[in-house]
Amino acid sequence: RIPIVTKPESMGHSMGTIMPKILTFNLALAHHLKALEEKQNNYKIAVRLYQLVYQTELKEKSKASFFFALVAANNLADVHRRLNNSQKQEQCLKFVLSAIMLMGYDIISH
Repeated sequence: RIPIVTKPESMGHSMGTIMPKILTFNLALAHHLKALEEKQNNYKIAVRLYQLVYQTELKEKSKASFFFALVAANNLADVHRRLNNSQKQEQCLKFVLSAIMLMGYDIISH
């Protein structure tokens, strides 16, 4: 429920690759929260945007991209749970769990 923000000191720097990611994620989150607030099952736009973030970030190999994919998958799991789509919810949660385990392994191995 918290948007991704940038630090004020980074505003003057080139943010060409990260800014679209932040904007897309925050837009997905806004649509997600709007559907929750209005108690509707109108999550279509949120799902599309979270999927865009997730699929785009998996193609990249950086830790920041991995983090974006992890958060998008977690939020997608919540949406699928609310839509009673247990199969897609489970797929998302499996990715989240494996991502967290990989992050833990990476921390321990360094």
